[in-house]
Amino acid sequence: MSIDARPIGRLVSDQSSSYLFIVNPKAGTNREDPVDAIADSLNSSVTYEVRVTTRVGHATDLAEKGVQDGYDVIVAVGGDGTLNEVGRALEGADVPMGIVPAGSGNALARALGVPLDWRAACGVLLNGQERRIDTGHLGDQIFLSTAGTALDAEICWRFNNHKGQRGIVSYITHSISGILSYRATQVSLQLDDDSDAVVVRPTLLTFANTPAFGYDVTIAPGAEPDDGLLDVCVVENMTLLRAATNVHRLFSGGFDETPGVSRYRAKRIRVERERPGYIQVDGEAKEGDATLEASVREGGLSVIAPA
Repeated sequence: MSIDARPIGRLVSDQSSSYLFIVNPKAGTNREDPVDAIADSLNSSVTYEVRVTTRVGHATDLAEKGVQDGYDVIVAVGGDGTLNEVGRALEGADVPMGIVPAGSGNALARALGVPLDWRAACGVLLNGQERRIDTGHLGDQIFLSTAGTALDAEICWRFNNHKGQRGIVSYITHSISGILSYRATQVSLQLDDDSDAVVVRPTLLTFANTPAFGYDVTIAPGAEPDDGLLDVCVVENMTLLRAATNVHRLFSGGFDETPGVSRYRAKRIRVERERPGYIQVDGEAKEGDATLEASVREGGLSVIAPA
């Protein structure tokens, strides 16, 4: 589909323009203060304010207040969880979300081409373009990149609750331990209005709005955040040996060629699991019901991306 994009560089010369930066101080592994990078990158004609989160869900509250206060752009400074919280507040609104990626995996920033360097990302805020992307929903949760109900949810739970250093090494460690311990159960998938359900026993069951988890781990090559569809990736019979021999495909864009992988595309998917369990939305693990619905809201969020 075509994307309605309009340059927003004009905001720089508009003295009334304003940016609200919502900073998660606990995100990622970079010990530099992102507030310093923000201050170094914005010229004196830009009006901005920085607010820092102090609890889970705080970014949503701050973004909602920012919309009420009339800010032109709400900027999420953090990882995919922070972007998720801000996106929840801005879904369906006319106020765009800017991104300064300060997390570990930074899946959405990578998918949109936003630089991981903070100062360069601030440059995109001033010289990029506004575009609308889809938003996904799993149960009552929103997601911008990926959501899942199987091993990926288990891995996210382990990763989120790990007390040590975050980063790719920790992510790989928890992935290995998850593969060794995870026991797949039967899941029924009803895709859109198809009369016949797809019955699987997935090791991985991922709903993708963008191609990759964090770190460019590409689970759904070809997924587009503005096509009005969710890519459904089902991986069955994933042993540690099979994972080890095919892990390179996750970084080369060839994961579809892995044995046991099936892909579907749909706007709405009814998910029936044997029992309640973890789900993950944008890398954050949460409790989920046995029966869930995954769906897409076309053009649900306006973001600022590189021109």
